[in-house]
Amino acid sequence: VSALWMLSTTNITCNIIINTLAFVDHSDSGRPFFFLADSQQLPINVASIATCTASLILADAFLLYRCEVIWQRLRVTLPLGLLYIMSVVLAVIECFYVTRGGGNIWTGSTSGGPFLPYVAFTGCLHIAFTTFILGRLSFYLRYLPETVMAQNNLNFSGTIPLTVESALPYAVVSFIWMILSCTGSVGANPFVPLLVQLQGITTGLIVIRIANDSAWSLTFLQVAAQKSRTGLDRPTWLRKSFR
Repeated sequence: VSALWMLSTTNITCNIIINTLAFVDHSDSGRPFFFLADSQQLPINVASIATCTASLILADAFLLYRCEVIWQRLRVTLPLGLLYIMSVVLAVIECFYVTRGGGNIWTGSTSGGPFLPYVAFTGCLHIAFTTFILGRLSFYLRYLPETVMAQNNLNFSGTIPLTVESALPYAVVSFIWMILSCTGSVGANPFVPLLVQLQGITTGLIVIRIANDSAWSLTFLQVAAQKSRTGLDRPTWLRKSFR
């Protein structure tokens, strides 16, 4: 989490410097765009792209781990893991491609290289994380024994806990960024730094819940599953749902 916050801070600092150079120092008509298009090899821009890629790798690895904790099913985590690996590979390739002058992160959809596959794989991965986590937690909330939920209702149920645990804002912003990027719209540009900040915020909030024993954890799910199998507060056919 500390690494993600450092990467997010470094990234937004680099973006502020780049925007200052583009829109203040090169504020003549049309020059900011050309500056951004031609400045991909500047050290400050390379640092921005590198921190963006590193943040993506760490945040998505954490969400993959959360999927494993919540699902505990290889048939779920294995496809997500393969999608994650493809996303990381494409992100690294795109990073090298852009910083070596082969493209432009702001006009990537028209610059060739692996930009479109990278956007598609990454966006779909983030949406998949949220879909699987939110779906599984909704299932748990429906079928957990009343005795368990009565003790932990404030910590585990409700809109805010589910939104945080499932990284819903991260998925929504990723979806918008993916659609705009694939259509070649410059409207996708503001979502690039926003995603980097959300990566740090999302993982940070989940870790805080884990530290406060308020998150869906492996220990809690194991206890809940045991009570569902042996308890008398659920019918037998519902207890089988946790096997």
